[in-house]
Amino acid sequence: MTETVRQQLETFLSGKGLRRTRQRDVIVEAAFSTDEHFNADELHDRAKRIDRTVSRATVYRTLELLVKSGMV
Repeated sequence: MTETVRQQLETFLSGKGLRRTRQRDVIVEAAFSTDEHFNADELHDRAKRIDRTVSRATVYRTLELLVKSGMV
């Protein structure tokens, strides 16, 4: 995940009154570590390889935030 992506995420989350969490960071890292298309289940699998504690629900919520932010 590049510094620009981190800053965009931080700005978006703080604007919504949300915190940046380890699980969100892992999900974003997994999403931006590939140029291939993915679905939520594939993103969950990728994120779980980085941090086993990432839940499917957190992936769906974070993916929704990423779409709303325009990042994906």
